[in-house]
Amino acid sequence: MAGKIDKKILFAAWACNNKNYFPYQTWRTPLQKIFKEFIVFDPQECIYQYGKKEMNKKFLEIVEKEKPDFIYFWLIYDEFYIDTLLKIKKISPKTRTVNFFGDDDVMFENFSRYYALFIDYPLVSHKLYFSKYKKEGIKNAFYSYGFNTDNYKPLGLEKKYDATFIGTPMG
Repeated sequence: MAGKIDKKILFAAWACNNKNYFPYQTWRTPLQKIFKEFIVFDPQECIYQYGKKEMNKKFLEIVEKEKPDFIYFWLIYDEFYIDTLLKIKKISPKTRTVNFFGDDDVMFENFSRYYALFIDYPLVSHKLYFSKYKKEGIKNAFYSYGFNTDNYKPLGLEKKYDATFIGTPMG
């Protein structure tokens, strides 16, 4: 496993097993290339199959069994209880949590600013909100946005449009 760091990551981003969804397309392959051990827990699949309470229980069972060095989340709903995030530290004190907070233009006031308090490394995608995290006392936030160059690269196609938009239009 040349080139990989000798660490274990639990990839627990919403819909991370869905090949047509953002976490799979953007983070899965790069993280698999970086970490020697890569474990996947898809909260979307689990919550749809078992419900929220059982999903949180199953997640903590994996944390306890695997004791990952890192957990990479993409919290977009209240799929994980705050209590679940707190229990990670009790079950596996050395585990560090990372979360990508996107869509802060619509989620910061009622969601991100609170959940970020329970994450070791909040990744902030909107530059305008980076200072708001700091004002909330979240000193360990990092500005981060990128893409998977294995999936998103020039294809040498003929130009058809002067402008293209990819994403979800918001205020």
